[in-house]
Amino acid sequence: MKQLKTNIMNLYLEFSMDYSGECEDYTLFLNDEDKTYDYDFEDITNYIKKLEDNVEGFFLSEHRTSGTITIIDDVMTIEFRTFNEPDWDEFDDHTITTTPIDFN
Repeated sequence: MKQLKTNIMNLYLEFSMDYSGECEDYTLFLNDEDKTYDYDFEDITNYIKKLEDNVEGFFLSEHRTSGTITIIDDVMTIEFRTFNEPDWDEFDDHTITTTPIDFN
């Protein structure tokens, strides 16, 4: 298991979390390089859960959560959708802009 480096200049992470709060799909670019296959689902799950613990307003739905996290220079933007029911029709969209958090 690798810890996702957070002290980088540019990050793009598209993610989908399942009912149990585990990552089920993701795409990851670090400094414009595709790093999707350099990390596994557990690495991404751990990163998302650390963000949930440390970023005010970011949370995972008990049903599903999907979104994107971007870091460009010194700005982190988290755009995410929380599903309110098991079906895909009821959801809320959220956007948070903050400074990047260094977990290293």
